[in-house]
Amino acid sequence: MTRLANVDEVDCEVAGWTRGKRRDELIAALIAAGVPSAPVRTVEELTADPEVARRGMLLDSEFPTRGAIKVAGSPIKLSESPELKHPRIRPPVLGEHTAEVLTSIGIDAAELERLRGDGVV
Repeated sequence: MTRLANVDEVDCEVAGWTRGKRRDELIAALIAAGVPSAPVRTVEELTADPEVARRGMLLDSEFPTRGAIKVAGSPIKLSESPELKHPRIRPPVLGEHTAEVLTSIGIDAAELERLRGDGVV
């Protein structure tokens, strides 16, 4: 709890130091002072980053109601596994697997129709 004793004072000092400075200027100053730092990037910066593309972190996919979209690739990269260039399946639309999931937990077709009729699913 002693870490929080001066939290307001620390926040005030940090706010005063950062006010009026640009993100990249702050990161450069922190790194120069030996503070491990990295910027929080915008979506545009992330999607344009060649390293993100090289590592397959964003993959092209199709979504039925939106067309071409980007989806997150796996962060796990194994040296002897082939790179996955496209997701195996597209993201599901809302409710697409409801019947399959409910059937797997023992809900029969009649109960599923009752749930649908009641607006539950």
